[in-house]
Amino acid sequence: MKETGSLQTMLEGLKTPTDELVVMDRCIASEENLAWLALCGSISLVVNRHQWRVFV
Repeated sequence: MKETGSLQTMLEGLKTPTDELVVMDRCIASEENLAWLALCGSISLVVNRHQWRVFV
């Protein structure tokens, strides 16, 4: 399932500040979503059952 665009729409609809920490499941952590969050200045924490990765 491709979620590109959904994350951006959701965060913009919630009026989320661009420099917030965004925690998401690995299913929505596409390269496109991570790149968009990085452009916004957000920090991303992707939850995975096996490991934790922080994208700054």
